[in-house]
Amino acid sequence: MKKNSFFRAPENATIHFLSQNKKDSIVSLKGSYPDISIEELYTLLKPQPNRKFNLFVYNRIDSLKMNTQIERKKEKINAVNERRMARQNRINKKRNDKSKAKGDRNYFQKVVKLKKEKKGWRNFIATNIGEAPVLMDTVKVLKSKDQIQLFLKNQGFLENEVSVAIRYKEKKKKAYPVYTVVPKTPTRIQKIYFDDRPEYSTLKEEYYQFLKKKDTLIHIGDLLNQDVLDTERARYSKFCRDGAFFDFSKSFIYFEVDTIGRDHLATVTFKIIPRTEELVDGTTTVIPHTTYKIGDVTYVIKNKNKDSFKDYPAYEKKLAGYGLGIVGGRYPLLDTLYYVDSVFKKKFILFGPTDVLVYKGTFIYNEKLPVSPFLIDRQNFLEITDGGDNGWYKEYYVERSYSRLLGLDIFSSITPSVKMDEDESRRLNVKYELTTADKQLFSFEPNATNSNGYLGASISMNYTNKNIFGGAEKLKLSITGGVESQPAVFDKTVDGQQVLNSGRTFNTIEIYPKISLEFPKLIPMGKRLQKTLSKRLYPNTVIDLSYNFQKRSDFVRNLTEFAYSWKFNEAKTKIHQIKWQSFNFIKLQKSEDFAIKLALLNDPYLLNTYSDHFSNKFEYIFTYNNQRIQKEEGKRNYVFGTATFGTSGYLFDVVGVGLNDVENELRQIFGVPFTQFLKMDYDLRYYMNVSKYKSNDKMIAYRLLAGAGYAYGNSPSLPYEESFFAGGSNDIRAWSARTIAPGGTQIWRDTNATTTQISDMRLELNVEYRFQFSDFIKAAIFVDAGNIWKLQDDPENPEDDLSVFGKNFVTQVAMGAGFGLRLDFDFFIVRLDGAIPIHNPYMFAGERWIWEDRTKYKAILNTLPDNYVNSLKIPFSPTLSFGIGYPF
Repeated sequence: MKKNSFFRAPENATIHFLSQNKKDSIVSLKGSYPDISIEELYTLLKPQPNRKFNLFVYNRIDSLKMNTQIERKKEKINAVNERRMARQNRINKKRNDKSKAKGDRNYFQKVVKLKKEKKGWRNFIATNIGEAPVLMDTVKVLKSKDQIQLFLKNQGFLENEVSVAIRYKEKKKKAYPVYTVVPKTPTRIQKIYFDDRPEYSTLKEEYYQFLKKKDTLIHIGDLLNQDVLDTERARYSKFCRDGAFFDFSKSFIYFEVDTIGRDHLATVTFKIIPRTEELVDGTTTVIPHTTYKIGDVTYVIKNKNKDSFKDYPAYEKKLAGYGLGIVGGRYPLLDTLYYVDSVFKKKFILFGPTDVLVYKGTFIYNEKLPVSPFLIDRQNFLEITDGGDNGWYKEYYVERSYSRLLGLDIFSSITPSVKMDEDESRRLNVKYELTTADKQLFSFEPNATNSNGYLGASISMNYTNKNIFGGAEKLKLSITGGVESQPAVFDKTVDGQQVLNSGRTFNTIEIYPKISLEFPKLIPMGKRLQKTLSKRLYPNTVIDLSYNFQKRSDFVRNLTEFAYSWKFNEAKTKIHQIKWQSFNFIKLQKSEDFAIKLALLNDPYLLNTYSDHFSNKFEYIFTYNNQRIQKEEGKRNYVFGTATFGTSGYLFDVVGVGLNDVENELRQIFGVPFTQFLKMDYDLRYYMNVSKYKSNDKMIAYRLLAGAGYAYGNSPSLPYEESFFAGGSNDIRAWSARTIAPGGTQIWRDTNATTTQISDMRLELNVEYRFQFSDFIKAAIFVDAGNIWKLQDDPENPEDDLSVFGKNFVTQVAMGAGFGLRLDFDFFIVRLDGAIPIHNPYMFAGERWIWEDRTKYKAILNTLPDNYVNSLKIPFSPTLSFGIGYPF
């Protein structure tokens, strides 16, 4: 510890202060043992030495000033809370006096919210970033020695020996415990058997199925690792419960290990413990481990409060008629429905399909069911057996049904329970206790926005009706208003004046009202057809109508959109979304200066991009995410990916819309040209956890972006909102947002070039190594590479060849690298990334790498106007970007 530290250890205490890169000096492993890692042994040690950075931060804080600040804030908060409590008592006294005057003992009690305790910025840094000096504790050191011995024994090193010696450096008041580990010869598995008693033959068959469908963790030749054996017990018992063996926990399994006379070899046998139950007379009986089917399903739907009733006075009157009352806020349930529905079955091939009536369950409720029993039954996977080979119990069906019912968003509380039927063996009764949620919700949300590094602020007012038509249909009404900083399309006006830095000014005003209606089914598919679909689809239909008004310095944009889409799942990892139709009507009012600049460029690509248009788009989105299933299987790496295909204008070609409305050789509808294009876009990510021993503090994240759009027929180019761009805080971070030009286009040579660059195609690769200094401060080292390109060149512009994707595209890849800091506030992450270009495709050949000379570039600069040269960013200069959340 530094001498100028404000934190001092007691005179008789010794500080344990070790660098994390000296683990081999703390744990000494005698011999070569590939199965043992010193890193893993090190995690067992207590106390752990300080991390240098955290201790350094901690020592920078003056403890006297910190404690003074804490006391000062505590006094202020206590004074505020005393005033609030006094006000609360005065109000409650007045209310109580008024109630007594009226002869009523009850009154609505006022509860004032007290101010939370705050300790100041010094305490925040000391506790969240800093780390107090770790003191030497011999009791913990000796306990660590025992932990290492126990750990090695569990790993199969049954004869291991561990000793510890503590080295002291009195002058520095530091101590270094050194653990000497002698593992000796480990015990390995020689043979594996399963309990061969006849009463467990079904479980033995289930074990063979387990070996076929799951990768077993136990193999001949492996160490006799007790942790692995225990994990295998849990995995096998879960497999059995998912295979209709109700309540079969790992406590019914143990391993019989025989090592006698086997010279460090062991025979392992799966053994089953019988299930017993104590009877009324005190004797016990054995209940066989067997499979179960579902005998009955009951839905108990409770009212949350008085407001959840449609006619509460009528309900009270009905209660009184039965001689019942409300006790402890519980509303007695008075109505029962035995739900029977038809099931679509194919009885005989010759006579075709038929409908069969099947009992689905019992509903107990008040007044009227909040949603149809058909919809609730569609969320339940624990279906009643009809006597055939169906209706088997599976534990994951309980979890799946709970998740589905919760997803309806009309219940505030869901409690599933499964019990054995007392009257019929091998049958289970399922019960769902459901409490209704508030039907309507109002919210007011202020938000900070970040659009690829451009900051903004917005306010949203929202109204939600969660069950507007009685079928869990969700109506959402919202209006959002905000301001944002967006880059200007041109960095200079017509008269040559420099446009203000839009990254630092709120130059965009946006108003966004929206109406959305969601259905938990596929509309317009009928009930009969829905029954033929798998419940695992999680179907959803969304109908949106929105209007977006955006005012920028260059133009005013009005966007009206109507969309109708389906969304459904496939297994646990795949989501399909079909946007059958998305009608977009875009009206652009250009500023005079912006219109003149576009006219002077006379670029058909840009003129079409920034023009009025109408789109009728079909879009299909496929999403793959195996994070959940990987986590369930104990794996830490996962893949996330989306693939999008879209097309516009095909419907107008089919019906012949706009054939007679021709202006500028473009067909029109509603007075504006309609778009025609094809577009594909891919986003593939791989997250590789490189942390040691189940922690998540180190990860390598990879991302591949690839997309292309092709305009045809009535569209000379892609619309602005469908084009690709590169650069920014979530993209190639060595360049500012949307400033990377297509291919190798040297826009720095063109004094009339647009600042915002867009194109038809994108290819990008990102690699980011993420680690952390503490739970609050995290960091990353990253490399970004990619670019955007055009698919076709402009015959009238010979320099346009540089922007077209071709065989030399590798030389046109922009590459940058950098370092980023992330502050983790639990509910969101603030990110600051600094990056520098490594390879700049807009320089001349031989000058594109950061270490190369730039003679040609400097020669060209000398031919350009001085005021323009001064406005250019210096090549290979660093870029600082701000973001919320991870970039990917």
